[in-house]
Amino acid sequence: MKLPLYGRSGVGWIWIVDPMRRLIEVFETVGGRPALTAVAKDDERVLLPPFDDELAVGSWWIAGASEE
Repeated sequence: MKLPLYGRSGVGWIWIVDPMRRLIEVFETVGGRPALTAVAKDDERVLLPPFDDELAVGSWWIAGASEE
């Protein structure tokens, strides 16, 4: 996975979006390493850094795409 490389390169925020699992993981680079900061899944309405507004992630997914 490229996460450590992004952290060492100074990328401030890394989002991993998995549409099949309907999951978003947000990492913040702290001391050159990625640290998990937030997680959102399914139809949650959450604050996902670095944004200050609540996001409704349910609208991001294709209906019927998840088999869980």
